[in-house]
Amino acid sequence: MKSFREFCSADKTNECARNSRTAEMIYNYLMKSENRILMAEYADLSITPLSAVVDEILDIANSAESDFDLKSRKLHRMTIARMIGEALEDLGYVQDKRTRVLSKNKDCPFSTAFTYKLTDQGTEYIFKEIRTR
Repeated sequence: MKSFREFCSADKTNECARNSRTAEMIYNYLMKSENRILMAEYADLSITPLSAVVDEILDIANSAESDFDLKSRKLHRMTIARMIGEALEDLGYVQDKRTRVLSKNKDCPFSTAFTYKLTDQGTEYIFKEIRTR
């Protein structure tokens, strides 16, 4: 998994996030293990992983000190999509098809996003188990 700086340098279009504290906060939020697992679970159900975290992303982006405009900047929304791809890539997920984003927020700037499918190309995996006492 790349650091935020490596992510910004990996693609020319990601450079719009380079000096944004808000974008870095969103990236760090998406890279937390529990959020990556949640997004992978949505992907396994053929639901866009963005739907799992969109409301939290909007909370971060709509904060008073935000410097990353998701409502009027398509490039910023595309960067969020690439962040999600980055979070799922090491788990072996690749983009599949576009579908509607599920959000409780009526003013959600994301209308569609990619679903992801699992391949055998992952370098990490999710391990869950139920233990008896």
